[in-house]
Amino acid sequence: MAKDTRILFDKDYYSLQAVLNSSKFVDMFAEFKKEMKVKGFPLPEKGFETAKEYHEWSNKTHSNDIYYEGFIEKVIREFKLEKNKDKLQLGLQWYVYFGKKKAPIKPTHAKLITLDDDKQSISVHITVYPWTRKTDLIDELWERIEIEQQNLVEYNSSKRNREWDTFERDLKIYELFLNTKNVDSKSVYKRLVEDPEFKKIAEESNAGTSIEESVGTIITRCKRNLGDINLI
Repeated sequence: MAKDTRILFDKDYYSLQAVLNSSKFVDMFAEFKKEMKVKGFPLPEKGFETAKEYHEWSNKTHSNDIYYEGFIEKVIREFKLEKNKDKLQLGLQWYVYFGKKKAPIKPTHAKLITLDDDKQSISVHITVYPWTRKTDLIDELWERIEIEQQNLVEYNSSKRNREWDTFERDLKIYELFLNTKNVDSKSVYKRLVEDPEFKKIAEESNAGTSIEESVGTIITRCKRNLGDINLI
């Protein structure tokens, strides 16, 4: 059964059953199967077992310039089903190609998922029907959302969500850097690591001389995460 559809015993369901059980349809379907057999592309007696089998059969018919879709359109016209064409057409497809008489023709819900222009988030619009269940939204909708999330610019970094353990230390160094970079023409990083305040920070954090080698990385990380915040 299709994930986003359900069997609902309502007017559409019984309209479909009336068509499938009518002698008029039985004769039309028998003639259609006979035609497809003569053309070399017979339908399985009990319908295709999988969508893959059906699509393989469909591709072969089209590659031989045989277009079988007209049969269901003919049934729609003959039985005057245009008013509820979409739902009843789906039910006819289930029966004609897959042998499923009790077809799920009602959508469990409708969804519109769009990627926002800045690619920072996605917007989700959900249509809920009287027969929609909680599991329809939790399982089926979330599965689709997870796929769309992969298009967001910060998707991978969010999966690696970890606290910045040395944030307070790095912030002190970054503020010192901002105050130091315009002091004189001496290399900014060299001037920074020679600053007594920097040495004090290094001593308090027990980082030793290794922190001197990481200054560039620390400054870059702060710039990337803090952006244009005016800290001084």
